[in-house]
Amino acid sequence: MKPSPITLLLTFALTLMTGSLSAQATLRSLEDAFAKEREALIKSKSGQVSFADIKALAKDHSERLENFVANCKDSRDRVNGRLMLTNIYLDVGEREQAKASLDKLLPEEAGAMELLTGAEFAAMLGEKDKRDRWVKLAISKEAPFEERMAAGMFLMTRLVEVQKGEDIFSAALADAAGDEDKSKVLWYRAAAIREREDLPEGAYDVELDKLAKAYPTSYFGGIAKNRLEAMDFKPGADAIPFSGQNLRGRKVSLSDYQGEVLLLDFWASWCVPCVEALPYMKELRKKYRDEGLRILSISLDESREELEAAIETHNLPWAQIFDGKSWQSDLALRYSVEQVPHMLLIDRDGKIAGVGLFPWDEPAKKHLVELIEKTL
Repeated sequence: MKPSPITLLLTFALTLMTGSLSAQATLRSLEDAFAKEREALIKSKSGQVSFADIKALAKDHSERLENFVANCKDSRDRVNGRLMLTNIYLDVGEREQAKASLDKLLPEEAGAMELLTGAEFAAMLGEKDKRDRWVKLAISKEAPFEERMAAGMFLMTRLVEVQKGEDIFSAALADAAGDEDKSKVLWYRAAAIREREDLPEGAYDVELDKLAKAYPTSYFGGIAKNRLEAMDFKPGADAIPFSGQNLRGRKVSLSDYQGEVLLLDFWASWCVPCVEALPYMKELRKKYRDEGLRILSISLDESREELEAAIETHNLPWAQIFDGKSWQSDLALRYSVEQVPHMLLIDRDGKIAGVGLFPWDEPAKKHLVELIEKTL
């Protein structure tokens, strides 16, 4: 499944919303439990889940959430419990219960992103006055930099309050201490631009180009430049130089593979097709290793423990670059990776030999083998 750039950059909002602990449980643990129950239901019904099944599960989830919120002593957990309840009720068409849940949310306890989420729900429920009040209050709230950027993105995209979002980015630019801080603001703004449906195709590319040219020596200026290159990869183009650390802390660079053919594999232990392809990748390595084929995986896992467990389970012998930043990892950003699996083949001279090479089926496997043999 391909997450949108705004989803990738707003991931931290979930941490903000579910990060505080209660005595008995956390919203994160409840959400994880709900997800597992949904998966079990889908499996038990062989994918044929009825609306009645979904509604019954939602009822069970809402009852547990109501109990959690009623006994929760942490204000942000209470707020986010209310938002989760509202979302559950909306999903199953229980608008009156959704309104009742949202009415119990205390705006003085909420942070900026929580208020904007509540404002979006209020709009869905036809409560325009509440929506407008909460947007105004959210903008006035003091918030850390990352949350302010997320608020700007949310305003410009989900709430279609473009000018209000632009005002947040403009204020952040005015407050920025130097090129690094300014480029980071523009990076977030570019992600919001990409999600705006009122803009022409290519608007995101234009913003990335502006960022790369305005702050070429900054981190995000470099990311923008590389991302533009990766978005237009064709056979014969130069691969983007990179370096990262493997699980032992050793530096791994593209230059380490000079003179060899490199299959660059972006994956994660939670990605089912990625894991299913591992035996085939091991076969490729065994067959072509002596001829110069190497495999390097870039893990988009957040958990080192889960990655290491997968490596041990599947007995993977090749190097893994890992930094725990998931979609925000340096290489994922530079190589414009927005979904996994994602594979590229790089030739002995550091040129792109092929993109989109994942062995989904027999024709894809045949194509990959032919390309590897040609490149070797």
